Amino acid sequence: MKKIGKKKLAIAGSCAVITVVILACLFISTNLNEGKINRLLDLGQKYLEDMEYEEAVATFDQVIAIDPKCEQAYMGKAEAQYLSGNYEDAIATLKEGIGRVEDSTKLEEFLQRILNELSEEIPLEVENGIVESESSGEESEPLQLNYTKITRSVDTEDPVIQLEVLGGDSGEHYKWTSSNPDCATVSDTGVVTCLPERSSSFITVRDNKGREDICWVYIFDSNQMYEKESETVRALDENNEYFQVSLFEKEGQKKAEIANDSVDNYVYYSGDISIPERLNYKGEEIQITGIAGGAFSWCNTMESIFIPASIENPLNDMYRGNPFTLCLELKEITVDEKNPFLKSVDGVLYSNDGKKLISYPAAKDGSTYVIPKEVEEVCGGAFVGCKNLEEIQVESGNMNYESIEGVLVSKGWLIAYPIGKKVSSYEVPENITVISGNAFYMSELEEVKCGNVENISSESFGQSSKLKKIEGSSATKSISISMKELHCSNGLKITGIESMENLEYLWLRIFEDYDVNKIVDVEKVKKLKKLETFGVDRIYD
Repeated sequence: MKKIGKKKLAIAGSCAVITVVILACLFISTNLNEGKINRLLDLGQKYLEDMEYEEAVATFDQVIAIDPKCEQAYMGKAEAQYLSGNYEDAIATLKEGIGRVEDSTKLEEFLQRILNELSEEIPLEVENGIVESESSGEESEPLQLNYTKITRSVDTEDPVIQLEVLGGDSGEHYKWTSSNPDCATVSDTGVVTCLPERSSSFITVRDNKGREDICWVYIFDSNQMYEKESETVRALDENNEYFQVSLFEKEGQKKAEIANDSVDNYVYYSGDISIPERLNYKGEEIQITGIAGGAFSWCNTMESIFIPASIENPLNDMYRGNPFTLCLELKEITVDEKNPFLKSVDGVLYSNDGKKLISYPAAKDGSTYVIPKEVEEVCGGAFVGCKNLEEIQVESGNMNYESIEGVLVSKGWLIAYPIGKKVSSYEVPENITVISGNAFYMSELEEVKCGNVENISSESFGQSSKLKKIEGSSATKSISISMKELHCSNGLKITGIESMENLEYLWLRIFEDYDVNKIVDVEKVKKLKKLETFGVDRIYD
């Protein structure tokens, strides 16, 4: 009996030790995963801030693979897809996340926002039934609110805002709704009340013709850095032209900056634009002092723009990029000679000291441009879409940039490829390890050999519809390719797989029913020893 008791005790003791070991392993594994997730989330957020959207999507995908219930990863991935214009992908991501995460409130809000923006003609419920939106006859004017965004602190002293329909009839019936009444409520007359809760909401107004517009309300913690209370409004200049501006207090005075269109609702600028020094808003003269990064993005029928002396800096703290990205018909940027912060040199926008090249007009005449030796920084996207440029040269003596066969590079980075260059193939120089986002945007290249580039992403090759082949090497660590982002319907081949001994991540987004083996040799991919992630998304158009 004693021997049996000792044996049972020994077995029990062994089981206890095994249990402790298993629990310890699980604890270590959980902590390691949490640490990896947090690092990836931080990296994904950095990619978002740097507007490197393809890398952001790939990074958030890694988080989802580790933790399929991570709400922050779905939100970050969807935001990157939304900002890069891939709305259907963003909707699919949000729907997937809503079905998986425990609290899907934020994902549902974002999904509703995108659906609202994409809806053009919808039926409107009224008391006596359904009124169909107009689908025939003369095209009606769009419904527009005076406010497009309201930003308030949780402890704001000004929680009530009156929304108004521009040009609307005071007797006309509108239906007002809030996507999140815990953040902001709205009355039947458009009075918005912000609540002391860090959150966001979309205030929607609809009329009896099915037209609608949206105002985004964002409530932030008072200790959040860089946040300030502001209102983004549509305001008229003296020529009755609308400008979308953010209003805020600075040194006791109300100021304004041209707002970023990729976040807020839309004001489209076309033709020849002259930014006024002041706008009259509700009978008050307000000075325009800044331009948000990307404020004029995709205004691709704008041909020229004049910047007045009042503009202090066209780049705000969040968006370190070209305010005129993808203004594909922009020929000239001019600046008031009295402006102490900015200047124009032959139609190109610089900081006043000449050390920062901010924007080269995409449709500027001339096949060659020489960057002066004084330039210390070329802003992100400064040369995107410049269809006439065949080479970008750098003046001798510049300590930060150089030109290699007409391509702009800097300290291991390929900054900009001149898309007017008349060649079908290109080999990235050996000393280049990083390709900037949109560096090859709209190029007509058919083949690119990436040499020692570590991360190959379709974000660098956006709208390069003729691209047929991308070649990697032993230096390649990650590949993230979206055929939709490339605008490539004729297929793409990734070669050099057998040499990619250091490849850790490979993710492809391909069209429905497209054979993945046409892009990569799957059997060769499976033999790569360092490969941790290999995934394929299907794009449904």
